[in-house]
Amino acid sequence: MKKKILTVLLCMTFVTQSAYASVLGSVITSWTHKIANGTEFSKNEFMSDQSGVGKQTEYIAEYTPNTSVMPTVVTGETIWGTRTIKQAEQYMKNNGMTPLIGINASFFSFKTGVPMGHVISNGKILSKDTQIYQSIGFLPDGRAFISPLAIQTSMHFSKMNGESTQEYSVDIAHINKYNQTVTDVINLYTNDFDSNNHTDSASLNIILGDIDGNLGIGDTLTAVVEDKFSYTGSIKIPEGKFVLTLNEAGNSDLYEKLNVLEIGDRVEISSTASEDSDKWSAALSGLGSEGAVLVKNGEVQSGFEKGAAPRTAVGITESGNVLFYVIDGRQTGYSYGVQLKSLATRMKELGCVDAINLDGGGSTAISGIYPGSDESAVLNSPSEGKLRSCTNYIFLQNMQSSTGVLSEMYLYPFEQY
Repeated sequence: MKKKILTVLLCMTFVTQSAYASVLGSVITSWTHKIANGTEFSKNEFMSDQSGVGKQTEYIAEYTPNTSVMPTVVTGETIWGTRTIKQAEQYMKNNGMTPLIGINASFFSFKTGVPMGHVISNGKILSKDTQIYQSIGFLPDGRAFISPLAIQTSMHFSKMNGESTQEYSVDIAHINKYNQTVTDVINLYTNDFDSNNHTDSASLNIILGDIDGNLGIGDTLTAVVEDKFSYTGSIKIPEGKFVLTLNEAGNSDLYEKLNVLEIGDRVEISSTASEDSDKWSAALSGLGSEGAVLVKNGEVQSGFEKGAAPRTAVGITESGNVLFYVIDGRQTGYSYGVQLKSLATRMKELGCVDAINLDGGGSTAISGIYPGSDESAVLNSPSEGKLRSCTNYIFLQNMQSSTGVLSEMYLYPFEQY
């Protein structure tokens, strides 16, 4: 009797879903594994009915928000430079985090590795510019939201002018961005950027120390001017301090205001969000993507650029679940890839009411730990035949310690051939 029951269960587990069709085609094989509490990983293979497309292979990590598994944005030791998803995993392990599953995230500069858009991690702004980006944020309870985001960062200070006090306010347009010779805004650099500010311009530099507070959205910190000097080229970012850099050939009004500061002056730096300020002030992590908005308020968007490619996306369902999505491409007989319109349609098919496109192409990657394994693996097939080094990743991390008690049982192999 037990053998018969087991046989039935196995048939239920491995049955194909060939009757089901989507924008990707008809399902060839499909399986789903529970990875952790509220976290399931699925792999689906389709045969497209579009001429010349053939097979398509997708990967989905579906996350039901809970505090035993939490999303986080992972960069690495520095913003500057790149790292593979495996190196990002190792960084997490070295810093006491347990990665479960992760995907590549922000678009980035191939020259510097600096992300395009905003990056928030552990409640701190790691990188930002002046633009508005469709962004995803993660709250302390694991819930996610997608919202347009621009971050306004301002520095305030006062100076005595005779017997009166004059108030000053200047915009800090960039945080941890590459300072090119044409940049005419104030850059703020922290130790998260790198050991130095990587500029070759003649610049006014101000060192801020005695920092009290967090560089986060909705936060205000204070700092004291410790040094001020002009220099052509990169300068070191002292440990635990900030560096303000402005090209001397840049904005003359900004230069005059910044040059008023003297050693010993105290400044206040505050940051606010353009929309959903309460949510962004509470968000532990998040990022703004230069990628297209795929689905908004349940509707597939339009105006997408053409061209099929491997893709990475993230979306939120009506119930609040978060989908981390990857589809391989540029591999004949394995996976063709999709255009952005098809990606948007697929995200809606999967139940997303909001979804955004992340970096794709050779950057597309998903890694994770199969049940019963001690080591993670790259779960997809990168289109360049190897992992590309990228700027950052979104990971789900395990927040619980091992109990040593058996929780689930799995039968291997779990794919049908």
